[in-house]
Amino acid sequence: VHMSLVSRAGDLESFNLGLIIWVAIISQLRDRPQPLLLGSDRTSTIIGTLLIVPVMLKVTQLSSAGVFLNLLPFFCALGFALIAVGRSRLGQYWKELGMVAVLAIPGEKALSRLLETILMCVSQENLATLTAKFATASLDVLGYQVSLTGTEIFMANTVVHVDEGCSGARGMDFLLRLALVALLMFAAQRLQRIIIPLSAIVIAFVVNGIRASIMAHLANAGNKAAFDYWHIGDGSQIFGLAAVILFV
Repeated sequence: VHMSLVSRAGDLESFNLGLIIWVAIISQLRDRPQPLLLGSDRTSTIIGTLLIVPVMLKVTQLSSAGVFLNLLPFFCALGFALIAVGRSRLGQYWKELGMVAVLAIPGEKALSRLLETILMCVSQENLATLTAKFATASLDVLGYQVSLTGTEIFMANTVVHVDEGCSGARGMDFLLRLALVALLMFAAQRLQRIIIPLSAIVIAFVVNGIRASIMAHLANAGNKAAFDYWHIGDGSQIFGLAAVILFV
């Protein structure tokens, strides 16, 4: 039901994330050393039913993506778990429920907004400014005549503005959610628990910085068709795919 609704809403990123998380949950359940111990009590069954029924009634009225679509998987998973195993054994499945909770984190850039708030406190710079600096430095190393003012990249034939939508925040959010799933799914030492989310942030930032550099080059060359393809066309999906592959 969740994947069908996300697909209907046309949110490709949420669809991909949902697919990965549901496969991870199924894998986690299949790999458990002991079989699922079914059996609930009346109170748990009532609570689980009260969680599921209103959500399913709301589904018929859903017309677009939003907070409800984020929360739907968690409420349903918790409800079914209560009906299946009851409150007493619910803790045995905290990892699986934790993975579903990753889907329930509100907003497509919730985690990256938290990161950006931390950056502003530490360096007084946002992600867009840092991305513009990275792209400018990359172009300078490659021999382009380039300068930077704020988030404006000045080149020989054009000026490129790096706005919030090009800051890489959405990519960071996606990889950070995958990092949370990885930490829940696999045993990791303390250092690894730091490296995994940190690598998600770095990879998303670097890949997006390279994307911004390519956009600036294409704009400077006056190749509008190629610029549109890599900026808002199918080519833009390749950078996201590359970031996920590097993170994995």
